[in-house]
Amino acid sequence: ELRPDNASWQLLLGTALAAAKTHEQAVAVFGRAAELDPKLADAHYRQGLSFLALKRRDEALAAFRRAVAADLHHDAALFSLASHLMEDGDAQGVAAACDEVFARDPGNCRMVSWKIAALTELGRRDDAMKLLDFDHFVRPVEVAVPEGYADIAAFNAALVKEVTTHPSLVFEKSGHATRHGGHTGDLLIDPGSAVAALEKIIRQAVADYDMALDCAPDHPLRAAKPDHWRLQSWAVVMDTKGHQLPHIHPAAWISGVYYPKIPVSETPPRNPHAGWIEFGRPQDNMHTKAEPIVRLYEPKEGLMFLFPSYLYHMTIPNETGEQRISIAFDVVDSRQARKAIY
Repeated sequence: ELRPDNASWQLLLGTALAAAKTHEQAVAVFGRAAELDPKLADAHYRQGLSFLALKRRDEALAAFRRAVAADLHHDAALFSLASHLMEDGDAQGVAAACDEVFARDPGNCRMVSWKIAALTELGRRDDAMKLLDFDHFVRPVEVAVPEGYADIAAFNAALVKEVTTHPSLVFEKSGHATRHGGHTGDLLIDPGSAVAALEKIIRQAVADYDMALDCAPDHPLRAAKPDHWRLQSWAVVMDTKGHQLPHIHPAAWISGVYYPKIPVSETPPRNPHAGWIEFGRPQDNMHTKAEPIVRLYEPKEGLMFLFPSYLYHMTIPNETGEQRISIAFDVVDSRQARKAIY
């Protein structure tokens, strides 16, 4: 009442109304917020959610499009627009939405993942493979022993100790793709000596990856490269049955994972690929029907993988009684504020 022309307060009011399930009122308030500030992408996006609650699907899709137009990096709006088009069986519409975003942001990570899904649904698997291209874009790296460590086993043991005693390690953290496991926060904020040594190795691996990258200048992977980048890194500690659901890292350019501890089963696992990493399988709520193009890789202690952040990846459940520990990382634009770890 005191500040009726403040878009941010209108957005807060609309959010409260939507939470109270008074969506008719919420739609009007979100519309008012968007009128006051057309670039307030969250107002358009949340109006779209309220339209969906009212079963006004066409208006919801239009609102999601306005949100994307206002902010090409509003990840929830991008996902909502594409997923509802795909749910309607409109893979061609998804591809078109991707191209509209690429016209302004050719390396948009979220929409590259959707373009792969759309092309696969349309039967254009060769075109999808140009974006997946596991042979060239998924790069395994055998890590050399850093200075100060007797061998790779000693280095890995030091990493495991730093990770498992890290004060930020939390198990079953909500909002993460990990199941039956835990996550740390950013290990590079105040790194231990082993993590600091790994950071140097990662930086060199990223530089080598960039130098070896063989794709056209307009390829999304090349287009997405930030002028200046920094690293974020976190550890994943998986217990028995630990696994990760399919996910991408939409705020990053290149992602990767290093394995300091891979448990070995005394008996053959029921699934011969237990604990392996799989690339290419989209998450369930993308509503895809076509068989995805996937590739499996076996993790080993001392091995690192680098890959485009737009590649969906998952971990097959760990079947052993020991913990499986990995250290993941993202290459992100150095101008971005630090965000929550995936």
